[in-house]
Amino acid sequence: MMATEAINSNSGPSLKEQYSKAISIYSKLEDCGLSGSDPEYQKMVSQAIGLFSECKQKVESLSLFSSNEILEDINTGDLRFILLDAYLGETILQAVSQDRGADLSNANEHLRAFLGRLEEYEILTKSDKQYLLSELGQLTLSADLRRNEKIARFKMERDVKIQLKALTEQLQLKDQMNANSGEVDVDDVERQILMTTIQLFIQKSIASLRMIKDEKEMLEFAKKRSETEQRTSMSISGSSADRVESRVAHRKLADLTGPLMDAKGKPLRPFIVRSQREAIKENVFKSGHNLPTMTIDEYLEREIARGNFLSGGTERPEKVVAADNDDAAIEAEMYKARAFDEFKDENPRGWGNRHNKG
Repeated sequence: MMATEAINSNSGPSLKEQYSKAISIYSKLEDCGLSGSDPEYQKMVSQAIGLFSECKQKVESLSLFSSNEILEDINTGDLRFILLDAYLGETILQAVSQDRGADLSNANEHLRAFLGRLEEYEILTKSDKQYLLSELGQLTLSADLRRNEKIARFKMERDVKIQLKALTEQLQLKDQMNANSGEVDVDDVERQILMTTIQLFIQKSIASLRMIKDEKEMLEFAKKRSETEQRTSMSISGSSADRVESRVAHRKLADLTGPLMDAKGKPLRPFIVRSQREAIKENVFKSGHNLPTMTIDEYLEREIARGNFLSGGTERPEKVVAADNDDAAIEAEMYKARAFDEFKDENPRGWGNRHNKG
């Protein structure tokens, strides 16, 4: 009895049933033609990952594979589960999640586990290991060798697919014959199909590991660039704020100390026109203002006592009028008026102020 049959009696689907269902969903993912971001596609991806993960846990609990045995020791029914890590890794790569880096690391772990198990059973050839190292940048090959190796791998994968299709058709034919006669052995064909599928996934895994390496480098580069841009943005924002504050402070200082108008009379800043009287009035009783020590009358009395004020002389002199009986005075007044009239006749108004024009 195979080891996998040990848990078939438990309630729920058996390991073989779960594995077959997971393979069926994986095949649909390859052939459905839906976009990788399509919700229906991602739903199938999640289902496949869940089924493959459950199968892997059951296989590990059964300890189906051991480093102490060789490939020939593994029966065909158990050999199929050696592909679990390959299926898991490839399916996880199709998932769309918020943490792409974690998905890449998870897929990388499963694919390496798959290739490591094949190396233990000497299924992974020396050529496969060299090609893997060259794809991961751990082994340097010349451009010609690398190109030729890629071409050879492409042809190998194409031939493996053709062979796998032929073996699958052969198995279906034998299944029909077995259903009729019940005597046809299909174990050899099933084992050939498994070994061919393993070869196909070797090529897929190497290509996927190279893709994971490149995508991780891109994510790391994008992360560093984002951090650099964020630091630069913060620095620019800080500098801009400092410059704005500096300009505001400079403008305020200019408003307080700068000139009111330019040479052409254009106002440079807002101002209020006030009289000197109002300015003096506003400063009354402020710091530096001297309070009066005497009244105005006291001040005048002190100044008069010092002789700083002259008294008298404020009355207008009385005009002397000649008496009617003073003939001499009247005659003198008449001659004075006559002389003044003659002077006005000889010197008309404006004479002597004609600038030699008259």
